[in-house]
Amino acid sequence: MTVHKLTAGDGYSYLTRQVASADSRRAGQALSDYYAESGSPPGRWLGTGAASAGVHGVVDEAQMLALFGRGEHPVSGAALGARMTRPNDTRRPVAGYDLVFSPVKSVSLLWALGDEATRTLVKQAHDAAVLDILGWLEQNAAFTRLGKGGRSQVDTHGLIAAAFDHADSRAGDPDLHTHVAVSNKVRAVVDRADGSARWLALDGSALFAAGVAASERYNTRMEDELRRRLPVRFEPRLDGRHDRPVRELAGVPLSLVDHFSGRRHSIRARLDALEAEYRSKHGRTPDRPTRLKLAQQATLATREAKQGPRSLPVLRSEWRQAAASALGSQLALDRVLRDVLVERRPERCKATTWTCVPSPTPCSPRCASTAPRGPDGTCWRRSNVSFDR
Repeated sequence: MTVHKLTAGDGYSYLTRQVASADSRRAGQALSDYYAESGSPPGRWLGTGAASAGVHGVVDEAQMLALFGRGEHPVSGAALGARMTRPNDTRRPVAGYDLVFSPVKSVSLLWALGDEATRTLVKQAHDAAVLDILGWLEQNAAFTRLGKGGRSQVDTHGLIAAAFDHADSRAGDPDLHTHVAVSNKVRAVVDRADGSARWLALDGSALFAAGVAASERYNTRMEDELRRRLPVRFEPRLDGRHDRPVRELAGVPLSLVDHFSGRRHSIRARLDALEAEYRSKHGRTPDRPTRLKLAQQATLATREAKQGPRSLPVLRSEWRQAAASALGSQLALDRVLRDVLVERRPERCKATTWTCVPSPTPCSPRCASTAPRGPDGTCWRRSNVSFDR
């Protein structure tokens, strides 16, 4: 899972043009027309904050404009606290956050290449994992701030979020993923003195701080949900992209994963060139923060517009032909799909190892006096505790 900030104005156009329609909607084309043409499912409202505000069902463009463009209730149009845009205001307030949930490539391949029943179960597992993480974030990262300078961090009534499912990457490869656009508008559990709702801004720092833990939790939940539905097994693999092994589906050849990773190859090539330029200019290898910045630069530099909308049946047909060609024959592809769904030797249960990761910053006066502290005085939160299977 990744987290990106969305600003009002351009942030709204990003939601409708790129997130909601996979960056392939024509100018002036309504979202409903795009969904009908592409066969993509329309967005849906998620979050306890949305439910408590009476927002549910399918997301339409007018609702998105109201919430993410103006900071208004997506149905009634009532202002949710301070409006995001004012006359002659040049500031770019935060409209929300884009959470992107994507399983490992081998799972996307099983979803894209498998039969209809398999595809449905993979999607159900993904949806269940997304809902689980969104609920976890509401419990551990959905806060706002009150008091002078935002001194007090308080709970909220949950998140208002719009989810959009996508099927492919910018390179046209299978890439099951969901954008969850979380509104910056949250209702504090502490109402105003007159009893009216207190709508404030989501504490983005808490959301970003929980990002790594949420990402690891999604990977774990996705694996568990898939194993509940299908006889599959995961195994750790080193793919050259990560410092640690990545748990991929056993039976899916690494060559097939590599074949459908065109976007990754483009980014990798550009990143290698940027790192070489850095070493030539500075006489040293870039450190981790610099490398992350170069990776972001490489991602943007290789960002191509998506192809025009195509229905999922058309995409799946093309993917199956490409997979059969990469493996040598349709028979080889069928054998791979059969092997993936035959759980071989069961994994041995390992004792859970808990790892406490303290916050990198020392405690501030904003921290509650009862907050757990590390030996060096740092704050410890639930999101700072992770576990390895």
